[in-house]
Amino acid sequence: MDPRSQKPRDFVAAFRNLTEEAKKSRLTQMKWIQKYEPFFEEYEKLQQELDELYKEKKIKVKDEIERDVTKRREHAYRYRLQLMA
Repeated sequence: MDPRSQKPRDFVAAFRNLTEEAKKSRLTQMKWIQKYEPFFEEYEKLQQELDELYKEKKIKVKDEIERDVTKRREHAYRYRLQLMA
């Protein structure tokens, strides 16, 4: 009995209800995982491809920036030579 009330409690039924609910919940989780697991695997593959593309793009951008800086320096050097002549 609950010390705060006079109503008797059926602990066996409560325990049975909790275990049944846990089984149903676990079964629902397993069905959900079986249904959506291929999507997670595909997502992981796509994420890896995106990471690789990002790294390639980062390297390309870095090379382009270095080329642009070199061109600007050469242009400035030629311009100064023209001014001196």
